[in-house]
Amino acid sequence: MTPASVMRAITCNWPPQLGHRLKSTANTRFSRAIQLIGVVHTLAAVPSAPPALLAALGRATMLARSRALHNVKSTFFVLGWVAERYPELISAIHRQGHEVASHGYAHRRATEQTRDAFFNDVKRSKDHLEDLLGERITGYRAPSFSIGYDNEWAFEVLAELDFGYSSSTYTVKHELYGTPDWPRFAYKRKEGIIEIPIPTLKLIGKQTPIGGGGYFRLHPYSMNKFLISRYLEKEQQPYSFYFHPWEIDDQQPRLKHAPLKSRFRHYVNLDKTFGKLERLLTDFSWGTMKNVYNIASK
Repeated sequence: MTPASVMRAITCNWPPQLGHRLKSTANTRFSRAIQLIGVVHTLAAVPSAPPALLAALGRATMLARSRALHNVKSTFFVLGWVAERYPELISAIHRQGHEVASHGYAHRRATEQTRDAFFNDVKRSKDHLEDLLGERITGYRAPSFSIGYDNEWAFEVLAELDFGYSSSTYTVKHELYGTPDWPRFAYKRKEGIIEIPIPTLKLIGKQTPIGGGGYFRLHPYSMNKFLISRYLEKEQQPYSFYFHPWEIDDQQPRLKHAPLKSRFRHYVNLDKTFGKLERLLTDFSWGTMKNVYNIASK
């Protein structure tokens, strides 16, 4: 049994989520992608940083210092295009002792790609990160948890590309993703890769999403803490939590012409996320995906 003190992994995804359907300004795109440059404690990596990025750095730096205070190490699922444009940022995150993993190159959902396109997108990201950091990239997360019933071949591609694990499925029913009848806990697939689903908790016979993101922002912190504690106590399984850099930027531009549902999902309680994350760091012990789930580095 994994010791309780290392049963939680904290992860950070870098997708321009709402920008998936809408054209964002350059400043908005930069602010979403680079907010956690606070981990580096310097602006040297982005000498031409746009104003929207600079406005977001204060809160990101506070979070990074809080992580350092609590000795928290995280897994960063990084987009390939971000690593190409800001290599020093990714190198600095790596030097700080965090795990760098792949989020693909261009944040295209796996369900929207052919097998060959998916192979090329993920390989481009992995190759660049490995050349940059000088070590094997072990982990992958599909944008929008987009590996499911219709594209299980994606696991074959990930195994072919020598990934050790994926965290690309969510055992809930959602309009964009979801594999509710797949395993809820980390397991080794027939392709040879370990899949680590986003955590859910069974409440009144229903799978309740408790892994972070919009659900974390929507619920009061007391409920989030209860659900996580209940999961650890009841399931005796490692727990992983995810969030996006833009979720700590309550000053980001508002895209007024987006659909109402998209705006609600994206902007709800942004001003409360930073404080919730601070409490999360205090109330639980955290580690990287690779360490918490005992993924071999080879």
